Amino acid sequence: DTNVFVLCYATTYPRSFEQIGSKWFPEVLKFNPNTPIVLACLKTDTRQDEQMNANLEKRDGRRFITTEEGKEMASYIGASCYIELSALDGVGLTDFTEEVTKAALSAPQQPVSTTKRGGCAIM
Repeated sequence: DTNVFVLCYATTYPRSFEQIGSKWFPEVLKFNPNTPIVLACLKTDTRQDEQMNANLEKRDGRRFITTEEGKEMASYIGASCYIELSALDGVGLTDFTEEVTKAALSAPQQPVSTTKRGGCAIM
């Protein structure tokens, strides 16, 4: 009964990005292959923070996840859209809401059950 999946990763946490392709996308594909996916890159404001990027490079041997890498992942998983967000700066939040709504409305509609109680789950 899911209308859209939002898969998120933090630009400063390469492991979260890697798990999109290795863990979360295969899971969605296995159980809900026809449900739209929105790929969201979080914490984009940190790309401007050179100290954080230096720490990331020291910790993980690389810098932040780039926009290009995000777009490539979106293409790989067949995401209906790719969006970058910064809660700190408020960048992309309105676009995010609009894109998730569009993706949900484009999802194949499931028959409504009269015996099952439903709701909205945001995880």
